[in-house]
Amino acid sequence: MKEATMTIDMTVHVWERSRQRGDGLVLLLALADNVDHNGQGRKPSDALLSQRTRLTLPELDITIQRVCDAGELVWGLGNGLGRDRFVITLGS
Repeated sequence: MKEATMTIDMTVHVWERSRQRGDGLVLLLALADNVDHNGQGRKPSDALLSQRTRLTLPELDITIQRVCDAGELVWGLGNGLGRDRFVITLGS
């Protein structure tokens, strides 16, 4: 049950703190379903993320870049956490 609580906490955090709207907000909420208490998670497949966000793959790539540029997401960490990881930062 603790994992579910952390996911709910991050989802609430995204709702309350994110400046994203539309596709960017939906992306962060989809990612918040699979994070730990630090906002880190393993990237879902492109197909699954596309399905959950209702975006085409090109739209998904653009949205990920836009949310990263806004400082609310770090995607594909190459600093020891692995390229298959992400962190929801919400500009913090």
